[in-house]
Amino acid sequence: MSYTVKSSEKLRPSGANTETKALLYLMNFRDDSDEIYYFIVDFFNDLTGMTQLTGKMWDLQSKGVSNSSPNDNNIVSFLERILFVIDDKDESEYVRKIIKLSDDIIPNEETLQSIFNEIRDVQSSKKNIGVVEGKILKTPEEAIGFGRHLSVDEIKLLVLNRVLNKSVVGSSLPKSFVPVFNMYPPEKRDSLLEDCELDFSKALFDSTSQDNYWKMFETVYKIIILNPSDDVEAIFNKLDNDLKSKCRHFNVLSLKYFIAKIKDGIKI
Repeated sequence: MSYTVKSSEKLRPSGANTETKALLYLMNFRDDSDEIYYFIVDFFNDLTGMTQLTGKMWDLQSKGVSNSSPNDNNIVSFLERILFVIDDKDESEYVRKIIKLSDDIIPNEETLQSIFNEIRDVQSSKKNIGVVEGKILKTPEEAIGFGRHLSVDEIKLLVLNRVLNKSVVGSSLPKSFVPVFNMYPPEKRDSLLEDCELDFSKALFDSTSQDNYWKMFETVYKIIILNPSDDVEAIFNKLDNDLKSKCRHFNVLSLKYFIAKIKDGIKI
């Protein structure tokens, strides 16, 4: 059985906001949100969630108006097959759900709104990638090949970049990590950075350990705020050993790298 793409659309800003709320609802507010990895934009429907290997899909039609109705003879059958989700949250609340930090260090409303707007703009830009009208798909995973998708990893990385006001993956050597870096054998320093980046990415993108990851982030953040002159070694030694062991993707060096990234990203 094949699927033919018959139409796509470009939205008013209010409609784009509604579709971003739909994306973040799928990502964070469902019991099965952890299963969803891809978000396909304006292809099968307004938005379609997919597992990482595309074996399961969540099809979503977002509506930014209150008087929309199918006016069809099959309305009863239609209603029995779908789930209605009422948007009752501010845009900042959708972003707040991604950032699992306590209220005393959560970004302010202006920053949360800015993050939402950036996710919206990235999502809306996917509509301009190529022409999909009339394309025929034999299997759902073929939709990924058209580039009209975002991933959970992309969104998490975007959010963390904004929280720390800097690029956290693939950027230059963190200034606060230089003393640790310089102690390492010169011939192994490049591989050290690669390994630290890899561990950082694993911690960030592993959905099964997000609570521990954000708890570590919060703990490091608070230590830095209370002790701004502490270097990476001092901060590392103040961390609870039980929490360190729960962050299974970090070793001693990559955790110090993680600390350095946070320290360099905080404006005190």
